[in-house]
Amino acid sequence: MNTFTNTVKTFLFSSIVISVVSGCQVEITTTDGTLTGTGDVSYDQNDGTDNGSVSNNDYDNDGVLNDVDAFPNDPSEYVDTDNDGLGNNADADDDGDGFSDSDEAYAGTDPLDNGDYPMMNTARSVEVSWETPTSREDGSSLYAYEIQGYEVKYRNVNDGEYSSVLLTLDPSELITSTTLDLNSAGIYEFTVAVYDVNGLYSDFSQPVQVSIQ
Repeated sequence: MNTFTNTVKTFLFSSIVISVVSGCQVEITTTDGTLTGTGDVSYDQNDGTDNGSVSNNDYDNDGVLNDVDAFPNDPSEYVDTDNDGLGNNADADDDGDGFSDSDEAYAGTDPLDNGDYPMMNTARSVEVSWETPTSREDGSSLYAYEIQGYEVKYRNVNDGEYSSVLLTLDPSELITSTTLDLNSAGIYEFTVAVYDVNGLYSDFSQPVQVSIQ
């Protein structure tokens, strides 16, 4: 009688292969190539055991990895452009340039660039003065009570077009100057004409140029 002994052969996969793929994910496979799992992991080489250690690279699960997340434990924030400790979602002035994000959006500037901000209009004013004319072009006298007013024209020489201010006097007034508000710096040109109670105009004076800073 023949006796047969059945020998059960077992296969133990005692090692794993860890390969890094894009997106900081790894695939863990057995030595026969069977995929056993994927995930966000980190792998620390251990010469003694050759084992991997799994860690969480996105603590707050906001889709931004911890090493590039300014707030790794806050799912509502991940960036702080001006490094003021306040995330951009809660910060009304992301770039810290002193202008709110809404003001920059209205002005068309970049709320994430502290070197790009709305230009502030600086008030500039200049006083234009003249002497009261005492004679007409034909040499006859011009009395103060005959003067109805003055017209002052001015322009930035780079713009070309004159602006005009009309000054009408009361009989008791004696005006020989006016203050003009200017919106920008540049070379400005000023000229003045006088007109009498009958609406007769003098020629405009020779233009005077002034540099306004």
